[in-house]
Amino acid sequence: MKNNLAIATVLSLAFLVGCAPQKKADDKKPELLAVTNAGTPVRVAVATEKEVVRAIYVTGSIAATQTVELGAKVSARVSFVAVREGELVRKGQLVIQQDSSDYDSQVRSSEASIKSAEAAIKNAQATIESAKAGYQNAQVKLAQSQTNLKLTGTQSDAGVKDAEQQLASAKAQLDIAKKPQRTQEVAVAENAVAQAQANYERAASDRKRYAILVKEGAAAQITLDQYINQERVAKAALDSAKSQLELAQIGGRDESVRQAQTAVARAEWGLKLATSNTQQVDVRTDDIKAARAGVSQAKAALGQAQAGLASAQAQLAQAKAGLASAQQQVSNTKIFSSLEGIVSKRSAEVGQLAGPSGSLLTIVALDTVFFEAQVPETEIAQVTLGMPVTVAVDALPGRAFAGQVAKLYPTGSTSSRNFVVRIAVPNTARMLRPGMFARGSVVLEKRRGVLAAKDALVKSEEGEFAVFIANANVAEQRKVTLGVTTAETVEIRRGVRAGEQVIVVGQNSLRDGATIRVITDVVEK
Repeated sequence: MKNNLAIATVLSLAFLVGCAPQKKADDKKPELLAVTNAGTPVRVAVATEKEVVRAIYVTGSIAATQTVELGAKVSARVSFVAVREGELVRKGQLVIQQDSSDYDSQVRSSEASIKSAEAAIKNAQATIESAKAGYQNAQVKLAQSQTNLKLTGTQSDAGVKDAEQQLASAKAQLDIAKKPQRTQEVAVAENAVAQAQANYERAASDRKRYAILVKEGAAAQITLDQYINQERVAKAALDSAKSQLELAQIGGRDESVRQAQTAVARAEWGLKLATSNTQQVDVRTDDIKAARAGVSQAKAALGQAQAGLASAQAQLAQAKAGLASAQQQVSNTKIFSSLEGIVSKRSAEVGQLAGPSGSLLTIVALDTVFFEAQVPETEIAQVTLGMPVTVAVDALPGRAFAGQVAKLYPTGSTSSRNFVVRIAVPNTARMLRPGMFARGSVVLEKRRGVLAAKDALVKSEEGEFAVFIANANVAEQRKVTLGVTTAETVEIRRGVRAGEQVIVVGQNSLRDGATIRVITDVVEK
């Protein structure tokens, strides 16, 4: 009975082995070793050390990174459209031209206004220069009039005083000429004559003495000349003193009286003339008033000229602003592409009236595309900017594209608890098009690890994951710590070393320490 049970067990395992799927020699699963020992028949695979990739798998639709809607900035009819849907455009390429004839006319009108304003500025500047000269001349005239007034006033006052003094002196001389001098005055005159006589004699004596000294060579001629002059001066003073004495002794003479009367009359006329000159002060005052009026007029003319210049300058600025606006409008009739891409939509046709509202061309940039993937909140913390992503699209089977995480949205969905991650994918060949369905794997980590077949896993009596290791002809159960798991393999972080034989078939009926027999030929898993 026992023999029959053993035979049935062997046949059952053989049937399982025969039904187990066989792998080709070039698969990446661990090797299967065949051993023909007595015991429970099992299959084994060698645990291998390989690169382990930990990733998050996401899906989404391809979208363009940049999409631009080109529209008109001015209202004008379309005269030219350079591209159609699907055609490639360069950045800065002229794609639409509107009719600019109306704006060209505005440019010419503004240019004419600028020339007119510039001419007005030149005229205003010339007028200002003339007004400045007139204003300066008026100020000079005012200054001259003020100076003349001061001089006239000073001269008039001085002339009157001088004339009054001359008249008083002339009258005093007339009184002297008419009346004899008193005895005391005669005595004074005699003393003056005596004094003058003494001075003359002393001067004559000095002159004679120095004449002798010069003749003998004891004195210089220049010294003698000085004494000769002193003698002459003393002689003139003596003659004058004698004349005064004679006048004092004989009293006034008729001729002297007539001369004195004439001097009095002349002094009176001079006083009248000096008095009449004071009227010139009023004339000079009127001149100042007129000069001040001239200054005010010149200043007003200068102000008007400056206002004219300011007005002309304002007109020039307005004309320049009008020209700049018209030139900008002309420039706005040319519509250029702001990026390099492909025309996805064309709404403009020749002859169409296009205005600032509405889109005429839609251009998408395909050098870099992206798709937005949903990442669970339990894994979003592991995703960082710049992480590599492998992208595949159903429309291009067998092709893989390298991308990277370009943006992490800060908020998630309250319903799904997912966060959106934008993945940028270079598309230099422009094979990826907006709208394609994409799948991506966000690579979180790459490391070396021990891999075993996922079928080898069993649950221990404690409910933990374990595997059986073929140690010669004995099955050794080991508890394991798992890492990255795929559809076929599992990473053993702890419990199994590379090169050990892991039982992958027949392990479910084994116990720790059971006798085993590895069957079948070597198969690479």
